[in-house]
Amino acid sequence: MLGGRDRTLDSRLVTLDSRLGTLNSRLVTLHSRLGTLHSRLGTRGPILRHRGRRFGRGLLAGSEDLDDDTKGGLTRIDRHGCFLPSWSRRGGGTTARSPRRPFGGANGTGWQRSSHGPDAGRASGNQYRGVMCGRFLSLTDLDDLVDHLRVDEVATDPLPPRYNVAPSMEIYATIDRDGSRRLGRLRWGFLPSWARSQRGGRQPINARIETLATSRMFARSFAHRRCLVPSDGFYEWQEDPEGGPKQPYHLADPDGEPLVFAGIWTSWRDPEDEAADPVFSTAIVTTEARGAIADLHHRMPVLLPPTLWDDWAGATPEDAPHLLDTVAALGAPRLRATPIGTTVNDVRNDGPELLTPVSD
Repeated sequence: MLGGRDRTLDSRLVTLDSRLGTLNSRLVTLHSRLGTLHSRLGTRGPILRHRGRRFGRGLLAGSEDLDDDTKGGLTRIDRHGCFLPSWSRRGGGTTARSPRRPFGGANGTGWQRSSHGPDAGRASGNQYRGVMCGRFLSLTDLDDLVDHLRVDEVATDPLPPRYNVAPSMEIYATIDRDGSRRLGRLRWGFLPSWARSQRGGRQPINARIETLATSRMFARSFAHRRCLVPSDGFYEWQEDPEGGPKQPYHLADPDGEPLVFAGIWTSWRDPEDEAADPVFSTAIVTTEARGAIADLHHRMPVLLPPTLWDDWAGATPEDAPHLLDTVAALGAPRLRATPIGTTVNDVRNDGPELLTPVSD
C-alpha cells in the first residue's frame, strides 16, 4: 500500500519537475525577448528621468488641485515609443526636467533646455510637422517679455532662445490670478487631469476654439485656466498640389513684435503615486485661417491683440463663453509669410539659418 503511494508521489513529483522546467524555459525566453526589446529601444536614445524642484507656495493661489509641496519624478515616453528631448543644467551635466514648477518662484538654479544632441526634441517634435500650430519661435529676451506682456511677477529662469520650438518642450506662458499676471513655464502638449498615465494616450498640442466650451478634454480649462503664450512667429507647411514635398513658411509680425497665442493649461497628478509632483501642460487654441495663412493652411493659432490679453487671461468662468464670440469677430492678423528651406523640418536644427528665405 505504501509502495503504491510512493510510486504515485514520485510520478507527481516528476510531473511537477517537468512543469517547473517548462516554466523556467518560458521565463528564459521572456527574459531574452525583453532584452531584445530593451536593445531596440536603446537605439532611439536614453530613457530620460524627469526630476523637478519643489514649487513655492501661493503663486497659483485660487487654482484647483495645485498641490505644489510634493516631490517626485517620472519617465516620459510618448505614444509612439519615442523619448522626450534631453535637458541640460548650466555648468555641465545632462538631466531632464518636467514643468512641475511652471509658476513657482525662480531660485536661480538655472534649468534650461539643451538645444543640441541627437534627442533634442526630434522624436516628439517631428511627428507634428505640418500640424497647425506645430512649431514656433521663442527668441524675445525674458526682460523684454515682461515689459511687452505687462507681467507683474516672474516665476521662471530664462529659457534659451529657440528657433524651432516643438511639442513636449517647455515654453513661456502667463496666467492671471488675483489681479496679477505671472510669467512661468508650461510643457507644450495637453495632459488632461483625468488621464491614467502620461506614457500614452492623446496629448494634443492644439485646441479648436469651436469646441473649447463643450469638449470633455478642454472645457474645464477653458472656463478656469486660460493663458497667454508668447512667440516670435511660427511655421506652416504648404501642400504641393502635385504631391511633392511640402513648402515650409515662416510667419511673423511685419514689425518684429512678439505674437501672443491664446492658450489653455491644466495640471495632472499620477494616480498611482500620490507623492509625485503635478505636471503642468498647455495647448494652443486654433481657429479658421484668415488672411495670409489661409493660402497655406485651413487653421491658424488664435492671435490675441493687446486689447484682448486681459479678457482672455482674466475672464471669469461665467464670462468665458463670451470669449468665443470675441475671437470669432477678430479680423485677419497682420503677418508676413516667408518661404524658407526644409532645414526646419528636423527639430534638431535650431538657429537663425532656419529663417533664410528661398524663392517660391
